[in-house]
Amino acid sequence: MFQLTLPREVADSLKAIYSKGVVVLEYGSGGSTFLALEANEKNIIYSCETDARWLSELSTEIAFRKLSHRFFPVFQDVGQTREWGYPCLDKQSYDEKRGIQFAQAPILPWRMMQKHGVSPDVVFLDGRFRVASFLAAYLNASRPCTIVFDDYRERQCYHVVENILKPSEFIDRTAFFDLHPPADISQIKSFLDIFTPYLFAQI
Repeated sequence: MFQLTLPREVADSLKAIYSKGVVVLEYGSGGSTFLALEANEKNIIYSCETDARWLSELSTEIAFRKLSHRFFPVFQDVGQTREWGYPCLDKQSYDEKRGIQFAQAPILPWRMMQKHGVSPDVVFLDGRFRVASFLAAYLNASRPCTIVFDDYRERQCYHVVENILKPSEFIDRTAFFDLHPPADISQIKSFLDIFTPYLFAQI
């Protein structure tokens, strides 16, 4: 059920990174979650998901494998969803409340990690709101980390993030970014007008 859908070379690269004992923040859960949990018994995973049922089933399987003590699920409530956790806009309207839910979704895991006193070594972007999630990482990371942005190469709407940080490497469809805090707030302000239309691109 929770199959890894990444290209082999990307999966191998992630496994090598995860083998070192790291804190991982992932936006989007599934096979990648187990890759992170099983690569090193010291790894800690904060996993974001907009599909409540999927997250519940994932958590049940993780508990069955006795890995729950290193797994922190983050439910990003964005209202009704369809396949792959996409917000469903034809069955539920977009109102003020839902707009707030959309805006808060990328920030939720950072609030949890800040309470726990941790900052991730790796941020894996493979869920919803990827540009907004990239920006959340840029603003909130308190130590150097690697941002792994899946499906990046072919989706031009994601490339707006290069206005603040360029990829250091590409493997297949995936881009890797080296983030070194603190964030340049003046740069964020300068590019705010550019970012706004893309924050929830390819929701």
